[in-house]
Amino acid sequence: MRLLACFVIATGLAAADTVTLRADHYPPFNGDPKSDRPGLIIEVATAVFTKSGITVDYQVMPWTRTIDEVTAGRIDGAVGAEPEGTPDLAFPAEASAYWQPIFATPADSTWTYSGPDSLKGLAVGVVQDYDYGKDPQGHSYSEWFAANPQKVQSLKGDKPIELATGLLARKRIDLFIEDWSVIQASAAAAKVDPAAIRNAGTSGEGYPLFIGFSPTDRGRTLAKTLGDGIAAMRADGSLAPILARYGVTDWKR
Repeated sequence: MRLLACFVIATGLAAADTVTLRADHYPPFNGDPKSDRPGLIIEVATAVFTKSGITVDYQVMPWTRTIDEVTAGRIDGAVGAEPEGTPDLAFPAEASAYWQPIFATPADSTWTYSGPDSLKGLAVGVVQDYDYGKDPQGHSYSEWFAANPQKVQSLKGDKPIELATGLLARKRIDLFIEDWSVIQASAAAAKVDPAAIRNAGTSGEGYPLFIGFSPTDRGRTLAKTLGDGIAAMRADGSLAPILARYGVTDWKR
């Protein structure tokens, strides 16, 4: 009890508090809240906060609404955020996962990326308010998508990646950028044959994924708590088994 009391005083969080986390369906990072495999980011966060007597309330919510609610402080954290795309949020010192984007096409496509001009003529699926990073020459995919809206299909809702995998498999879109593990997990969840989708190569550099917290004193405290907890889990070996459940290895090892 003494250790817990010290923690509460130091962080300003109360025992039996609840941290609210939201995001759209994004397995293997975060998935069905009712599943015994709710996602590796959710399991890591739950392990950290439970040790401090704090309950995790995780639910699925469209991404744009999630960011609005977290930024306004009505929800604590956006799962799978990254600092460049959501600079107003408070971030832990340690990431919760790592995202490596690839080009996904229908299985019979022979297309390969050779610069922004090679995107011309393609029907591209993008999730509203997602950031797709840059190509190896530093060209922003998101900027190209914004400049060419006539060829871009904006995907919304709670499960936009499952929607994208279905569109790829049915050849309703020609291209989608996403982490391959996310494509595979979403295809399985949507009962889409993964063999109908092709990995057409890495689209650019990956980056760490975080839970981005509200830009408030409470949010910054939660961010520090999670960051310190992830570092402790990595040090004591308890992080690796959670990652392994989802077929992921530690990006820092």
